[in-house]
Amino acid sequence: MPNYYFGNPHFTFYTPSTYIIPLLFQYLFNLSEEGIVKLFNWAGYFSIISSLSFIMLLSYLKSGYRLSSALLSGIFFGASPGIFEPWLFGGNSAELFSLPSIPLGLILLDRFLKTGKLNYLLFFLIVGVYAITGHQAVGMFYLVFSFSWILGNNITREQKFVKIITLSLTLLCSAAWYIIPLAYMELTHKIRGSLWMKIPSELELGDYIVTFLNIEIHSLPSRGYRFPGFLLTVLLPVILYIINRLHKNNCKKKSSNEAITTFSIGIGILLYFILWCVGFLLPFPEGFHPSRFIPYIVISFSISIGLLINHAPSFLLKALPFIFISTGLMFSFLFPPSYNVAVSNFLSVEDKESLQKIKSLAMDHDVYRIGGVRDDLFYWVYLYYPHLYTSRGYYAQGILYIDWQAWFEHALAGAPPTLQWNNSILHLLDWTGTRYVGLMKNDTAAILLSNSVLKPLTTFLNFTIYEFPYSPPISETVYDGGILVFSDSEGYDVILRSIAISNYVKPAPIIVWAEDKCIDDVSLNVLEKFSSIILYRYCYRDKEKAFNLLADYVSRGGRLFIETMSSVDESSGMPQPIPISKTYREAVQESWNFSISEDLLTANITGEIFSPPIYDNGPWGVSSSTMNDLRSEAKPLLTSRDKILVAYIRYGNGIVVWSGMNLPYHVLSYQNIAEADFMKKLIMYDIIVRTEPAEMIRNSATSIIFKAQPSAKGIIFRERYISNLIFSWRATDLYKELDVFMMGPGFNYIVLNGRYGGENIRMSLHDGPLRICSIMLSVLAALLCIAVLLYTRYKAEKKPRKFLIKDNR
Repeated sequence: MPNYYFGNPHFTFYTPSTYIIPLLFQYLFNLSEEGIVKLFNWAGYFSIISSLSFIMLLSYLKSGYRLSSALLSGIFFGASPGIFEPWLFGGNSAELFSLPSIPLGLILLDRFLKTGKLNYLLFFLIVGVYAITGHQAVGMFYLVFSFSWILGNNITREQKFVKIITLSLTLLCSAAWYIIPLAYMELTHKIRGSLWMKIPSELELGDYIVTFLNIEIHSLPSRGYRFPGFLLTVLLPVILYIINRLHKNNCKKKSSNEAITTFSIGIGILLYFILWCVGFLLPFPEGFHPSRFIPYIVISFSISIGLLINHAPSFLLKALPFIFISTGLMFSFLFPPSYNVAVSNFLSVEDKESLQKIKSLAMDHDVYRIGGVRDDLFYWVYLYYPHLYTSRGYYAQGILYIDWQAWFEHALAGAPPTLQWNNSILHLLDWTGTRYVGLMKNDTAAILLSNSVLKPLTTFLNFTIYEFPYSPPISETVYDGGILVFSDSEGYDVILRSIAISNYVKPAPIIVWAEDKCIDDVSLNVLEKFSSIILYRYCYRDKEKAFNLLADYVSRGGRLFIETMSSVDESSGMPQPIPISKTYREAVQESWNFSISEDLLTANITGEIFSPPIYDNGPWGVSSSTMNDLRSEAKPLLTSRDKILVAYIRYGNGIVVWSGMNLPYHVLSYQNIAEADFMKKLIMYDIIVRTEPAEMIRNSATSIIFKAQPSAKGIIFRERYISNLIFSWRATDLYKELDVFMMGPGFNYIVLNGRYGGENIRMSLHDGPLRICSIMLSVLAALLCIAVLLYTRYKAEKKPRKFLIKDNR
C-alpha cells in the first residue's frame, strides 16, 4: 500500500487532480516522509514559476511582442508575495498547484479567438477541467477571467454571448464528474453548514496590505531563512527604469480591451476583499474565502498592467517606481502587520520525534484518531503521516459532517469551561475514537481535563499533545449495548447532544441512527442486534404492524424508550407494549409539581432536579396520559397534577419506558445534567456495553475487510458514514448484504447477521446514480469535443486545393 494514503473517499475527489498527482509521484518513487515534504515544496515552486512564465508569455503575445510588457507583468507578479497566500496562510497546496491554469487558459483562449482553431479550444477545456478539479476557487476564477477576456475581444455582442454560453457549458459538462457530486454535497449541507455565509476576518487589513505590497516578505528556501523583502523594493526603480528604456522600441501597439476588462475584474475583487477586511461583511460561497482572493488580484493586475503600459505616457512610467514605494510605505505605516509569516520546509528534530511518537502510539497496534481544531497542527501530520486518522482536514478520516465537526471543535477549544462541556468533550472523544488531541493552554479541554482525564504526552510545535486513555479504536466489534434510534435528523441530533450532557461513564453509549427508515422497515432480526431502541419523532408505515414488531422485540428481552411528544402519537391511542393506552396533547405551566414513584428507575430522583416547564416564555407542551389509561401491569414514574408524564411496563422479558414530556429536548434546552442522567438511565437501564477492538485490513480508501465472531452483533467503523446519491457504503458477508447505519456523530455501524465464525466482512464504497450520471455526462462531453475536432480536420483535408498552373506561352 502506498505510504501516502488518502483516508475517507469523499475527499479523494474533492481536489482530485492536485492531490492525486503527488500521490502518483510518491507511489512511483516510494518517497520517504521527508521526500513527500520536498515533493510538495518543489511542486509549489514549480507552480509559482509556471504562473510567472505564462503571465509573461500572455503579456508578450497580447502587447504585440513587447518585451517591456512581459517584464513589467513578471515583475509585478514576482514582487507580490500575495501569490504565496495559499502556501503561507493556509497551507492549501491544491490551490497553489492549480494557479498556473488561469494564465495558461487565457493564452489558449486568446489563440482560439484569434485563429478559430479548435485545437486551442480543446486544450483550453483540458486546462479548465484541471483548474476546476484542482480547487473550486481556481475553477471559479478560471471561468471569470475567461468571460472577461471574451468580453474584451473585438467581436459583436451576439458572438460574445454565444461564445460565453458555449464555452461555459462545454467546460462545465466536461468537468461534470466532479462538479455535480461536489455541488450536491454542498447544497445538501453534507460538507458545510451553509452555501452562503458571512464571517469576519481573522487578520487585520495591514497584514494583507503589507504582504501584498512586498514591504516584508518571507521566501521559502530549503532551511526556512527569511528573505528581506525591501531589497526588491529598492531594486524596483532600477528595473522599471530599464523597462522605460525598452518601451521606446517600435513594436506596434495592440488593443487593450482585454486588459481593461481583466483590470475591472481585479478592481472588483479587491474592493470586495477590502470591505471584508475592514469589517463590512458580505456573503460569499463557502470555499471561496475572501482571504483567498489575493492570488487572483495579483494575477489580474499583473496581466492588465503589462498590457495597459503600452498606452501609458512616458511621465507615468517614470513615476511608477515612486508610486509603488510611496504607496507601500504609506500602507505599512497606516496598517502595520500584527505578525510575520514564516514557513520552513522541515520540522525540527524534536518536533519530528514527537510526531513519530504520536504515529507509533496511534497506529502500531490498535488504530486511534488524532484530534484538534487548528490547521497548523494537521498540516504537518498530513505531510509526514497522511494515513493517520485525524479529526480535521482534506483527508476524510476527519469528522466531516459540518454540524458535528463544529460541535467537536467548539467543545475542545471554544466552549466555556463548564461541567456540561466537560461531559460533552468526554463523550465526543469516545464516540470519535480520538485518543490523542493537540491543544493550546487556553483551550477549553486543556482547562477542564488536563489535570484529570487528559494526560500530557508530548509537545509538538506550539501544542501539548494529550492522551485520552478511555478512547476506543477506530474499529470495534460490538457484543452488547447498541442503541437504535428511530427519528428524523433533527430528532437524532437532539438525542445525541442530550446524552452527551450526561455524566460520562466509560464506555459511552453506542447510539445508532436508522436514518430515513420507519419502524416497520426494519426486520425483527435486525432489531434483536440492539440492546435498546429509542423512538422519538419516529414514523411507521402501518401502526399495528410496527407495534406488533416492537412487542415481539421487547418480549424477547429488548428495552424500548418511546417519547410521544413531537411525534405522530402525541395525542392518540397506543397499542401494546406501551404502558399507557391513550395520550393527550396538553400544556404544563409554571412548574411541574411532580409526584415521583419509588422505583429503581427513579432512585435518587427528586422534583428539584428538573428545570421549569417553560418554552419561549410560554407553557411547555406535553403528551400526557391518565391513571384510567394506565395498563394494569404498568407503573407511573412521574406524575404532574394527576397527569402521567413518564411510565414503564415489564413486557415479557423486556421493559418499555414511555415519556410524554419531550424529555430529550427539555434536557438539551436547559443543559440539565441531572435530567440527562435520568434520561440515560431510562434508556440504558440494566444494559452493559461490551466491545473489543476489531481486526481491520485496509488496502485502499474504498475497501476494508473486518473479522467478526459468531456472537458479535455489530461492527463500529469510525469513518464518515455516507449514504446518498453520490456515494454509499455497503457491507457484505459470505451470505448477503448487511445493513449499514450511522453511529454517533456521523460514523458507520454494520449490523451483523451472526451466521458465521471468524469470516470476512467486506465494506466498500459504491458510486450512486448521480455520480454515475455525472461521469457519463463528462465522457459524452469529451467524446463530443473530440468528434467535432476530428470532423473539422476531415473537412479541411477534403477541401479542394487550388493549384497555380504556369503558362509557358
